[in-house]
Order: sequence, then C-alpha cells, then structure tokens
Amino acid sequence: MKKKQRAVIYIRYSSHRQAESFSIEYQVSECTKYIEVEDYELVGTYIDEAKSGRKVAGREAFDSMMADAAQKKFDKIIVFSFSRSFRNTRDALNYNHELSEKYGIMIESVIERIDMSDPHGKFSGTNLFAMHELQASIIAAHVKSGMYFAAQQGYYLGGFVPYGYELYNTGEMTRGKERKKYRPNEEEAAVVREMFELYADGFSLNFVQTTMRTKGIKGRRGDIIGQQTIARILKNEFYIGTRDYSVKGYEPLKIENCVPAIIDMDLWNRVQIRHHNNNLVKPRRTKRLYSLTGKITCAKCGGHMFGTYKGYRKDSKHKYTYYHCANKKIKGTCDAKNIRKDQIDAYCLREIKQHILNEEAMRSISAQIATAAGNSVDDMQTEREKLMKRKEKIESILQKIRRKVYEEEITEAQGDADSALYKQELLDTENALITLQTALQGAVTPEGVYSYLQELLSLYGSENDELQKMLFDKLIDQILVYDDRIEVTLIVFPFARVGDKVPCGQPKYAQSLIISRQDIKRNLG
Repeated sequence: MKKKQRAVIYIRYSSHRQAESFSIEYQVSECTKYIEVEDYELVGTYIDEAKSGRKVAGREAFDSMMADAAQKKFDKIIVFSFSRSFRNTRDALNYNHELSEKYGIMIESVIERIDMSDPHGKFSGTNLFAMHELQASIIAAHVKSGMYFAAQQGYYLGGFVPYGYELYNTGEMTRGKERKKYRPNEEEAAVVREMFELYADGFSLNFVQTTMRTKGIKGRRGDIIGQQTIARILKNEFYIGTRDYSVKGYEPLKIENCVPAIIDMDLWNRVQIRHHNNNLVKPRRTKRLYSLTGKITCAKCGGHMFGTYKGYRKDSKHKYTYYHCANKKIKGTCDAKNIRKDQIDAYCLREIKQHILNEEAMRSISAQIATAAGNSVDDMQTEREKLMKRKEKIESILQKIRRKVYEEEITEAQGDADSALYKQELLDTENALITLQTALQGAVTPEGVYSYLQELLSLYGSENDELQKMLFDKLIDQILVYDDRIEVTLIVFPFARVGDKVPCGQPKYAQSLIISRQDIKRNLG
C-alpha cells in the first residue's frame, strides 16, 4: 500500500475582523476538505494571527513551520490561497524554491491549482504572486491616501497628543473604530499660554521653568517640565492651529487651521522674533556665566536676580561680578543689596560638599530617598513573574478552546462563550504588566540614587562654568537673598542620570541653610 503524503495547513490572517468567507475557521475547513480529497494525511496546523501578508519576517508560526520542514516532518503545505501566505513576489518565489529544492516540499493552494514543480506552473505562479503584491500595494496606497485626507480634516491619527490638548470622540466611525479629534485641555492650555507670555516678555527659559515649578505645574507623567520641553512647546506650530504631517510616498503637509489654536498670532510672532534673535534651546553665551541665575531670588520684593559686572578703574584689582535684583536694576522699585557672585558661588559649593557630596552623606541620602519612595524592586519583580505565568496559562487555555472549535468538539458559539472571560482577563493581565514594567523602569533604589550622586561628585571642583552650573541646577532648589542673610535650600531628586532635565519622581531630599552676610564676607571674602 502506497504511503500517504503528510500534509500541514498554514493559515495567515491579518486581523480579527476578517470577512466571514475568509475567516480562520473557513480557511481551516476548506484546507482540511482539500487534504481529504487528495488523500493526504493531516499532521499539523500552523496559524499566524494578526500578521501582514506583505512580509514573512515576524511570523512565528511560519518560522516554526520552516524549522519543521528542515527536519522533513511533512511533505506538503496546504494554504487556502497563495495571497493569504505571500503578498510579496520575492518572498513567494524564494520560499517556494527553498522548500522544493532543499526539502522536496511543495506548497499547494486550495483555490489556485498551480503546480509549482512544472515550468508552466512556475510561470503562472510568478504572475499570480506579482498580481497579489500589486493588489496589496494598491490597498496600502488607498490607506495612505485616506490618512492624508484625514490629516487635512484634523482627525487624530495616532501618536503623541501635544501638551495643552486632549482628544474627543466625534461619533464618526471608520473601520469599526470611532474617529477622534483634538480640542484644548483648558488647564494645560492655560499653562502653555503662560509659558508663551513669559518668554515673549523677555524672561529666560530657566525663569519660565522655575515659575512652573514654583506653581507646582508638572507634565503628564508627574514630572517637572524641563527647559528642553518648554523650548519645543514655544516652537511648535500646533499651538497656532497648524499641523505638520507626512505619509510615505506623499509630500509633507503643513495644514493651517486644522486644529483649535491655543496661542494667538500676535503672541506667537513675539516669541518667534525673540527665538530668531536668540537660540531658544541654548541661549547665547557671554564671557561670564552666572551659574545661579534662575535659582536666586530677592527676598525683599520677590524679583529674580541676574548677574551683572562692576569694575572700577582699569588698574584696579577690585573687579567683581554681582547678582542684582531685577526690580532694582530695571524698574527702580527695590533697594535690596547686591550679592557678590564669587562669594555666593563659593558658599554654595562648600555647603553642597559638606551636606551632599561626601561618602557618608551620599549613602545616607540614597537610603532616605529609596525608603521614602516605597518602591520594592524585589516585590515588583515577583509580581511580574506571577503575571507572566498567569498570562502564559490564559494563552494556553485560549489555544485549547480554539483547537476544540477547529476539531468540532464544541461549537463556535460555545467557544466564544468559553473564551470571553479569559480574553478579558488576558487584556487586564497585559495592562498590569505594562504598568508594572513602567514602575520598574522608574523605581528609585539606593544604588540608583548613589550612582547619580557619584556622577555629580565627578563634576565638583571643575573649573568649567557649564559643569558648575549643571551642579547648581541639580542640587540647589532656591536661594533667597535678604539684606542681612542668605537662605539656601539644597535638594536631591532621584534622577536617572546627570543629563536628565526632569526628575524620575518623588520623594526628594531637601535641606535649608541660613548664613549671615557678615559670615559670608568673613569666611569667603
């Protein structure tokens, strides 16, 4: 008796909303009937769910099937249609050739009776594969064209929603999903307007950031809004209703008035004129860098203090730089005393070394911050392992239910009913894993805080003004200057690395220090 040819079924479908005539069950059913008619022996089924037909890369079931083919576990691969397996001519020809020449395995289609071992069949197959690729390309072009038109109409097409905006459902449906558009988030929009107004009025990015921080304004992740983020906001035309959008194969779009504007054109132009005259992200450097600008405030009137140079005669040895109250210098409404830059800088460096950047303090601060954060990495890792095991268990159960449906042990309706609760649990479990992974990435540990402080310690003592400014930016919260004393608040946030502009999160270490002006002059003058 002639031995039966061993056959496997390969099914690929691109979404859970396949047309009923090409549903997963229908394809399996038709392939099974074909195998029975041809008197083959069914030895396996490979199914790739929600995978594109335009490329083979990333299909786990297909890779598994190819590995089994190399071990000669079957003789035939049965597909419902070549278009369900390949929509790329090169892939179709390469894999058909590899399977037939290396392993003696042929791919047979239920609805396209083409013998790829025959020269005429190869010719027909090549043309068929090219037609399928063309069809896929046309569909993709239609999708891109639709996205291009939707962008012009102001619809949300995925991705990041700019700070100051939120999405709302329009009630319109496309491809089974409700369309969304942008609208201002009034609370965030007010913050954006204040940023624009402050910068347009001549205040620095550092001052804008300090103002936001003083008011307790934070980004969507709960972090302080950094200067780079503020700079990007001030240059983003989205806030005047103009949207930039590009789709591969089309010219980039710049669409005006397609989203509600938060900023009026007068305010926008004032900011852009200043942007043109200055580098918005990296302000123009002068010969002197005043490292405490943005941190130091006049306690008498609340005005910020900026650096100024005062020299006497050319041959004088007494040439000093000062921090000067803006309201005194510009408006003449304050009579606060200036503070010498060299004295306050030296004092801040000394106190940073004494209270933060020494071995004993770094160990103590690292432990305090991690304890206050309440993040147990070990507990989160344990929970993650539990969730991963449960996810694998649910997926195994769902696979068994699908197999019972395919083998007609239970009806499709019964399979859907049995799967419903497990699918919801799987979704909840996956969401919990994403949340946990995010928490793990931002977890504050003693080792992480200590490493961060060591990086800052490496900056200490540098004669580079930029590095000293970075040190002050990271470890000084604010300085209040009175006529008789100076109050300095040192701070440590659990940053991920020195270059970060925003902290990973709360809590923080802070310490307030007070020194009289006489002591500063006596000890550092």
